[in-house]
Amino acid sequence: MYNNIQALRGIAAFLVVIFHLLPHFRAMGLSNVVFESIAQYGYAGVDVFFVISGFVMAKTTQNLPRNFSSAKQFISKRFLRIYSGYLPIFAFALFYYSTYSPDFVKEIDLVSSLFLTSTDMQTLLLGVSWSLTYELFSIALLR
Repeated sequence: MYNNIQALRGIAAFLVVIFHLLPHFRAMGLSNVVFESIAQYGYAGVDVFFVISGFVMAKTTQNLPRNFSSAKQFISKRFLRIYSGYLPIFAFALFYYSTYSPDFVKEIDLVSSLFLTSTDMQTLLLGVSWSLTYELFSIALLR
């Protein structure tokens, strides 16, 4: 059962990726009716991905003891999982934009970008990190 759910979560993530690729696809002068008709609705993959992720987290933690220690361990693992992937990409993007587009760096909120406290894509170093902000918000609600 979990393999099917994980496969659906993978498809949802793929839909989000092709949604983000669609403007670049068009900018290159490419055209494919099938790709474009699927990619234009790829944003729906975000909702599917979040729902499935919530279900998987609930199922994998349902037999854990309901105490402070279990909650602390769960929250610590989530923070580690989020930031271990995000921080290297954030550092690379900051270096890249500081080197090649310093005016862009002046326009963003580095503190909110680093700590994932904003969902305003216009002020984030990595606009797509807004989704990680919502994940952190949901973890904060568990306290």
